[in-house]
Amino acid sequence: MGAIQVELTGGGFPLVEVLGPAAIIVAAVFGAMFAARQANRRQGRQLDAESERLGMQLDAENVRLREQLAHDREMRERDEIKTTVTDVMEHAYLIRDLGSKHVAQVTTFEVTMKQVADLERDGKDEEAAGTRESMLEINIPSLNSETYSALVGALTKGHSNGERLSVRLGLEHPIVTSYEKWLVDFKSSMDLYKLDDGVGPTGEEAAERTRRGAVQAVQFGTFLGAVQAWFGDRPRT
Repeated sequence: MGAIQVELTGGGFPLVEVLGPAAIIVAAVFGAMFAARQANRRQGRQLDAESERLGMQLDAENVRLREQLAHDREMRERDEIKTTVTDVMEHAYLIRDLGSKHVAQVTTFEVTMKQVADLERDGKDEEAAGTRESMLEINIPSLNSETYSALVGALTKGHSNGERLSVRLGLEHPIVTSYEKWLVDFKSSMDLYKLDDGVGPTGEEAAERTRRGAVQAVQFGTFLGAVQAWFGDRPRT
């Protein structure tokens, strides 16, 4: 195979460069290396772009998952709090119902014993004895003892319920403060209704019973209002 002669002119004299097969191979190798380097650079840029895109997707997914977990946790906590509040509210109704029953029994006993005293004062001993006998048949003291014991037990649990609320909601939450205030007012009202020898309340004592009863009733409404404002349900009235 003959040599390829390339004549280059410049500077006033000829310069001949002979390119043999080895030179062509070397040029081809360098060309391939250059092409490979360029391809690697393009591939690197593509990989970097893809990596960045995937990283952004992962970051966005992590944010979404954290938000979802936070939302789920908030919903669980809210459901647990709602269950606690509902339990406390239902028990508060039980306390109030037992209190009403206690007041009715004490009042019945006082009214009946006053009737007996009035009859005896008027010399109507036989009628007084009959009235007293009917009271013994009803056995209000025994009934009241059972009711009062149940009421005391309910109030004890009621105070524990207040602690449950404060743990869930915090000491300064309106539900907690209104509930605790109602318990105090309710007990203050019940303290004026105790079975004694049948001597009814004086006019001043009766007025105080009415006043304290009204105070605790208003406070109970405040408690229910706080519950309703918190989770939007309409409590039983």
